[in-house]
Amino acid sequence: MCCNFQLPWYADNAKMGKLELRAVIKYFHLKGMTSRRKEIFCDMKQALGESAPAYCTVKKWHAEFQRRRSSCDELHRCGRPTTSVDEETVERDNKLIMNDRRLTVCFIAKSIGISSCSVHSILTENLLTKKVSARWVPRMLSDVHGQIELTRRQVYSASLTNTPMAFFHDF
Repeated sequence: MCCNFQLPWYADNAKMGKLELRAVIKYFHLKGMTSRRKEIFCDMKQALGESAPAYCTVKKWHAEFQRRRSSCDELHRCGRPTTSVDEETVERDNKLIMNDRRLTVCFIAKSIGISSCSVHSILTENLLTKKVSARWVPRMLSDVHGQIELTRRQVYSASLTNTPMAFFHDF
């Protein structure tokens, strides 16, 4: 698609955000490169190297500016806002998990009043936990946490070996 060229020394460090890339495409459009999308793409590829946008992105935004769009920002999308994942909800979720690590995502969702997808994203992305052996545990366990878990498993294992029927009565 583009000619062979040597990347400049700064191309590896040239990382631009989406808004900046759209502004460059808008600049080229305003400069008069209205029917030369491939030239815009080649110019950006030459200057930015691997961090240049894909040709389809250049084509899309060039067409938007040809339709007299003036803003480089994303348009407001209709639909439900993401209000369920906020500081208060994360804190309530954390308190529930700290009280009982065996809670299910569905139970937490019903008790807090948000969707199970939101609860799962809070647990995995905000609280950085994962489900291990029916328990929500932090991903990065410290040595103290590891020692506590090892001791707990040894106690359960010993009680199972000594009196198997008494062990099952606890559950």
